[in-house]
Amino acid sequence: MSEVQAKADYDKNFCEKPRWMFGRGWYLADCIVIILGYTVGGLFPFGIQYLGYLPHLTDPARFALTLFAVGMLGASMFCNHFLVTDANVTMYSTVKKPPCFVDPFFFAMGIVGGGVTGLLLVLAVKAGFLLAVSSRAGADMRSSSAILISFCGGLATYRVRKLFANLVERVDQKKDDPEAPSTPD
Repeated sequence: MSEVQAKADYDKNFCEKPRWMFGRGWYLADCIVIILGYTVGGLFPFGIQYLGYLPHLTDPARFALTLFAVGMLGASMFCNHFLVTDANVTMYSTVKKPPCFVDPFFFAMGIVGGGVTGLLLVLAVKAGFLLAVSSRAGADMRSSSAILISFCGGLATYRVRKLFANLVERVDQKKDDPEAPSTPD
């Protein structure tokens, strides 16, 4: 075997990168965004509640910001699971494209969206809970329950959005249904 042939065999066997390796640098950026989501989602609620972060905010605003951050924590967990499964599928696939420069932005938007979804889910559950259980306006939900609901809302962001979309669609269908009894305004 000639030296040229040996070099060609070496290059063919060891220098051809699998397709997923061309975008592997973006996995690092994705991980940094997710770690920042964990940091903000974990440190902010603890800091607001126990370390006195943002002392100028009043109690309802502090609690809403805490719920938003806990929703971000749940969304960070969802994004972490998505990144791991996506990386695993991409490594063993010849069809799926590796990550690119916009993926960290999508992860960041997903994490912030999870915070908003968690907060909205708490408000929706609280409104439904108050309507179903209590006739008085001053009834309130326990803060530990609200934090758990917010975390679950961030963790299951896409399912919660689908649930809200289905609810709005049902309301629109009832409006357009001529057989539905009309309510006086």
